[in-house]
Amino acid sequence: MRSKLVVVAIAALVAIAAADALRPHASVAPRTTTRPRPSVALSIPSVEAVYAQEHVVQSGRVVLTPEQIDRGFPAPLSGPFTIQDLIVERDGTIAVAVVRFPPARQPRGAIEFWRKGRFVGGFTLPAELLSDGLGLSPGGRYLATYSAGHTRATFFDRRGNRVASVSLR
Repeated sequence: MRSKLVVVAIAALVAIAAADALRPHASVAPRTTTRPRPSVALSIPSVEAVYAQEHVVQSGRVVLTPEQIDRGFPAPLSGPFTIQDLIVERDGTIAVAVVRFPPARQPRGAIEFWRKGRFVGGFTLPAELLSDGLGLSPGGRYLATYSAGHTRATFFDRRGNRVASVSLR
């Protein structure tokens, strides 16, 4: 008796699903809302590359290997490293935020600049300045690092000179 009840219940569900699939659906236009765009001093370009701890992948292929990132680190330190963030500039230059963990020493941060797979410059900085991402000034002249829950932005020129540190509170 139970098996007949189960068969009838399954048949009823199949019939209901078929009827739902055949009935015309009302087309409802999706609701859209527009938000005013805030005016900001930094522009963050759309993501054109991603990172996976030690690799940079762009358009589905590895464009920077762990060996390249390791060789590009602008300080003579050994030890494992991880990519914290990256940003792609308008000219295609990739700025990669890297933190290295040297044995028996404090972690050290770096910004590495890469263009078409070639290292074009970089500088070191305290690792804690790389905790919350990167940004670029319009035109890419200055790089901003965000730290402490986006409460502080520190600006650097392309040679690593600290230009300003601003509280975002």
